[in-house]
Amino acid sequence: MSKPAPRVAMILAAGLGTRLRPITESCPKPLVAVGGVPMIFRALQAVEAAGVARAVVNTHHFAERLTAEVTLAQQQGKFGKLEIVFSHEPELLETGGGIKHALPLLGTGPVLVINSDAVWPESQIPLLAPLCAAWEHQPPHAQALLALVSTARTQAFQPSGDFLLEEDGTLNRDGDRADFDYIYAGAHITETEKLAAFGLPKFSLNLVWEAMRAEHGLKGWVYPGPWCEMGTLAGLKRAEELLASVPEVR
Repeated sequence: MSKPAPRVAMILAAGLGTRLRPITESCPKPLVAVGGVPMIFRALQAVEAAGVARAVVNTHHFAERLTAEVTLAQQQGKFGKLEIVFSHEPELLETGGGIKHALPLLGTGPVLVINSDAVWPESQIPLLAPLCAAWEHQPPHAQALLALVSTARTQAFQPSGDFLLEEDGTLNRDGDRADFDYIYAGAHITETEKLAAFGLPKFSLNLVWEAMRAEHGLKGWVYPGPWCEMGTLAGLKRAEELLASVPEVR
């Protein structure tokens, strides 16, 4: 029996973007443009193209401006028929806490979660639709499926990896991190039961992943295209170069 495809996405967009200062002193990080397009717009267009019906965007830093610009772009038809709602965080709740806070808007089914600062050429080498397709074929005990990229193709993002990927697709974190060969690509699909049951209001997704990993429920899928993270000024430059290096699909 296949798993149901996610019909809702969570776009993580509440961070302060301190590593992108001075840009983020006057602009929320998700509105920083790469290739002439704000990152939050890229994320919303990508989830709409993947067949997701609803997106929840969490907000905190420059929340009113972010909400206004996304709403205007939505009214202009830039995200197709995608329904967009906002989950405001008066206090930052970290990645896991932010998703838990938004659960009343996300519902009980699987959720596609995307960091708004991950960059890949979605229109040329899609990540989200293949990730959703891979999720449907995961075993019943799978609780989350993380998109991964090889440390050899991460645009100098970090020297060591986040995970080891076993032959059966299970993710492992045992041993020396210098030997880990994959990093998290900023997109994953997750069941929400463990998030809902987590006792703290403010916590990292890493804690949830460790609980899933203990039950062999944390799985990985490898993205074959180029990827980088634009959370720093150097990363922003690499992201521009990445998108310029991939021929546009016409």
